[in-house]
Amino acid sequence: MSTVKSWAKRIAAVGAVAAVAIPVSVGSAGAETTAEAQAQAAATASVPVGYNCYVEFPGGHNVLPYSLTFATKAPAKVAPHKKFTVELDPPVITPNPQYNSGVKDVQVQYQLPANASLVKYELVGGSGLAGTHAVVTVDYGTNTLTYKQAGTLAAGQPFDLPTLKLKLESGASGVINTGTAGTSFDDPAFTWVRLDLQGAPAPFKCVANPQTTFTTTTVR
Repeated sequence: MSTVKSWAKRIAAVGAVAAVAIPVSVGSAGAETTAEAQAQAAATASVPVGYNCYVEFPGGHNVLPYSLTFATKAPAKVAPHKKFTVELDPPVITPNPQYNSGVKDVQVQYQLPANASLVKYELVGGSGLAGTHAVVTVDYGTNTLTYKQAGTLAAGQPFDLPTLKLKLESGASGVINTGTAGTSFDDPAFTWVRLDLQGAPAPFKCVANPQTTFTTTTVR
């Protein structure tokens, strides 16, 4: 087996993943009708995202498949010009210590809806992130939010990025979607810097294939 093919198979097995939902009540008491509350409570899902990932390793580089499953929560419907909450929870990830000594600057990019306004965001929960810190950037021109866990995380140790809790305000009508963002390896949907067994950095840049919708809320 060639070096490139051997490393391609190894890097593809980067770690086990699992989705963990963090339930958060949305809206104030008495602000929603019973039907709206029931619709919101029912609108939870586990959403798998398939990625194409560019990786470099001794002997070359390759594009490999990867996947993560996000736990999501959002109301099925919302009245026009009303505030509501969407939750997007990345899975637990364990970098494989057979092929990595660690990973650095884990980053997820989210597509925000074009027909709803971002009122605020909050990060909830998370674990295994000691020695790192969160950095959030919002680009209102492209309606994207980028979450980065800055710092290095050891291989073989599971970590759970926080749930992203978005407070949005609906527009007058239409369908409000959140989803994956990033369209190229220069603008990835998910990425980290992979540290090989000697500690040398190498890219791990992923584009969602296809672009995936996390939540859908209808304005009515």
